[in-house]
Amino acid sequence: MRRSLAAIVSDPGFMRELNDAINQIPHRAHAAEVTAIVKWVAGRLGCNGAVFSSFIQGEEDFESYRYIVACAASWCNLYMEQRWFAIDPFLIYAQQHTEPAVGNEIPLRTEGQRLFRLRARETGFNSIAVVPCHTAAGRSRMGVLYLTSDDPDYFTHETIALAKMCLRSIAAELLEWWSRKIRRELLRDLSIRDDELRLLRLAHQGFGSKEIARLFDTKPAIIDQRFARLSLKLNVPSRAMAAKLAHESGLFDE
Repeated sequence: MRRSLAAIVSDPGFMRELNDAINQIPHRAHAAEVTAIVKWVAGRLGCNGAVFSSFIQGEEDFESYRYIVACAASWCNLYMEQRWFAIDPFLIYAQQHTEPAVGNEIPLRTEGQRLFRLRARETGFNSIAVVPCHTAAGRSRMGVLYLTSDDPDYFTHETIALAKMCLRSIAAELLEWWSRKIRRELLRDLSIRDDELRLLRLAHQGFGSKEIARLFDTKPAIIDQRFARLSLKLNVPSRAMAAKLAHESGLFDE
């Protein structure tokens, strides 16, 4: 007989195993390694799949999205082909709320969303837990963890409330992992130097060219030129956008 979610998360042995698994995530360099951990965790939670999505809130462009997919590959392919990230009701919920929710109770407002949910059920995702996760420091990058079950009654308000702490712990660690990985990739791919990071940090803090020039012991025109080169490097039209991108990507994190 299948154990209930309430029974699983009430088991001290499982919670120790979960804590050990979560603590492994920061030490994994590749998404495939993290996916293996998430797949194991989902299985131990009695789920038939899990997906974690990280993205910049408010951006409609798919380029900011990052995924950990521990479910049927056919679902992932269909999701991408249909561009459901643009209408996914669970993503929309996660942008507006912080509390974990029962997916079946999130309203479906369009035909596209109803088709999305129908196809998910056909894949075996009859019950879904939706776990939003937001970053600190006012950044817009956020995440949402989906856990799925073929049992339509598996996730309820009561069971999600009991499991909330462990579900949030998983989601938070995955969001931190993606944030660190994106930061490393940007620093590596764009070859951003420490002095350039300092420039971007000062711009983000509201310092103007004259103030920054005094701190760098140079002329404002030189600072303007350096910001122009930085904007070009980051492929954005202005220093304000460059500073915002650096902030959103966690480049100012130590």
